[in-house]
Amino acid sequence: MDSKKDEKVLVCDDDDQFRASMRKVLEREGYCVAVASNGKEAIEKSKELYYDLLILDIRMPDMDGIEALKQIREIHGDRPSAVIIVTGFASEDAPVEALRMGVSDYLVKPFDMSDFLHSVNKNIELVSALKDREYFYKRLLEKNEQVKLTETELSELKKRLENHSI
Repeated sequence: MDSKKDEKVLVCDDDDQFRASMRKVLEREGYCVAVASNGKEAIEKSKELYYDLLILDIRMPDMDGIEALKQIREIHGDRPSAVIIVTGFASEDAPVEALRMGVSDYLVKPFDMSDFLHSVNKNIELVSALKDREYFYKRLLEKNEQVKLTETELSELKKRLENHSI
């Protein structure tokens, strides 16, 4: 897609200032941004709308970002999306678990804003490419089915012509 305004990003973090600043930065970049203050709220928002990119804090009250991600993935299945984990409290296990979940990037707060935006843009481009691939694959399957129907019709027409020839 040429315009970022169609790309939806969900920022989930329990830090009000962080959420507000990420929303402002991402909207300035042209993304459609929603925010959630905890994992449960992120899950509810994901039930209402599909997000191209999830930015999730690991340590939050009630539910951590990894558990929220598991439940969001159950909602959307195999639909292409990217995930960036952000945390101010890095543990040894969290990056490993995040990688197992297919997280695209793992950033420790405070992080450099240019690194963050590079990761966001790179991941949005990846999701866009995956969505394009999915679209063209479906189109290919449709065309293949049309070709099979045409081959069947031609075969039947050939048989009818052979039956009418002298």
